[in-house]
Amino acid sequence: MDELVAKTLLFNISTPLDHARSRRMKNQDLGAMVLSNQAQSNIFVTELYRRWVEAESVRENLEKGTRTLKRKVQRTLDTEKKIAQLTKDLQAQQEKSFSESTKKKDEEHKAVLAKMEESFSNARLAYANMMAAGCA
Repeated sequence: MDELVAKTLLFNISTPLDHARSRRMKNQDLGAMVLSNQAQSNIFVTELYRRWVEAESVRENLEKGTRTLKRKVQRTLDTEKKIAQLTKDLQAQQEKSFSESTKKKDEEHKAVLAKMEESFSNARLAYANMMAAGCA
């Protein structure tokens, strides 16, 4: 930054008291250096403030992102619990269905076995009658 830029900048942002102080200095180069130093200081403060605002914006965005991720993780945990419960319910339903199916099959097998035993008894009776009629 040169002396003219510093003076222009400070002329626009400095108070009349600042201008009077700079003009009262005995050495012109000292006054120019003070003006330049003050202008650079003001620019640094402005830059610092800009960076702080930018950092705050980034921090807020990171916090929002963190909250979003936490909600997703929570949803994931809830989803895992629901999946585990649904799996358990499905297994119970399958076991119940299998049990009912097995009972039904057992009843069908008992009915078939009873018919077979009745048929076998009828065949035995018929054989016994045939033997009795052939011997008599």
